Amino acid sequence: MDFKTELTNLINLINGGHNQDEIKRKYLKLVKKYHPDGVAENLKSTYNEYMVVLNSVYAKGKTEVQELNFKKPHTEEDKKHLAEYFRRIFDYGKSEYEKGFRSIHENQINKLDRKAVDQNTLEIMGHYLNAIKCYEFILRNCSDRVLVDSVEFDYYMLKDYNAKLAKTLLNNNENMLMEK
Repeated sequence: MDFKTELTNLINLINGGHNQDEIKRKYLKLVKKYHPDGVAENLKSTYNEYMVVLNSVYAKGKTEVQELNFKKPHTEEDKKHLAEYFRRIFDYGKSEYEKGFRSIHENQINKLDRKAVDQNTLEIMGHYLNAIKCYEFILRNCSDRVLVDSVEFDYYMLKDYNAKLAKTLLNNNENMLMEK
């Protein structure tokens, strides 16, 4: 089965009111099958997107997504479901972005020692990368210009922030090696 069909089956399990153990077993089976660590390098980005979608659907629990036809929804109901689907991905990406942003301010990174700075920087980068993956998926697949326009600015800003954080992290590690 292809990813779209298996994801639809998972959604049907969730919407069908099946017990949580059965839903969790199906989810874990899909995670094992579509995890990016077990695929060739050229497929990793596709499988990363699959994981973002799987995690989003599973985390949100019951969802009203019934048809995942990204390019051409056939009916008004399909369009409504597709819009809700992209909105959920956007919301998840936005929440990850906000978690990273809050982490910067809550931990007052400039007052921490170097090891704590590195640890917090990695945590922030993880949140930002999750948001970037969600936004990339929307930019590639969504036809709603309003949503795409609202994602585009955050997407490029986050990529820039993450590059700066990575550079800071590398500079800190180089400085520590030079001090030894």
